[in-house]
Amino acid sequence: MGRHSVDGSGDGSSSAADGFDVQERWAQDTAVLEVWGDFDLLTTPRFNEAVAAVIAKSPTALIVDLTEVTFLASAGINALVAAQRASESLRFAVVADGPVTGRPIKILGLDEILSLHAAMDDALAAVQ
Repeated sequence: MGRHSVDGSGDGSSSAADGFDVQERWAQDTAVLEVWGDFDLLTTPRFNEAVAAVIAKSPTALIVDLTEVTFLASAGINALVAAQRASESLRFAVVADGPVTGRPIKILGLDEILSLHAAMDDALAAVQ
């Protein structure tokens, strides 16, 4: 399966007017959701829809990549925890590093719950 936007556009480009997007790609049986832009109260419904859609495809693991997130609000963090709970039967990991994404997750102590990794290669290795 190729990389495509959750909105079905298929071209992998961000189509959201607000700069937020969630794109799905696959690494064998592992689903990867790449999140772009501000991850906040207004954008979490689109993230939640993407999580539900990808779980319905029965991956063996789910990785959420926050590398391109420019702002991570508490609503976004709550959505990550909810995604981890929704995918309890799957291996789950989050790629987040730096002050915008990794730091708030670590400060809240959620790095243990969310299986936090600094790089995609580390996350892929952890869910294999």
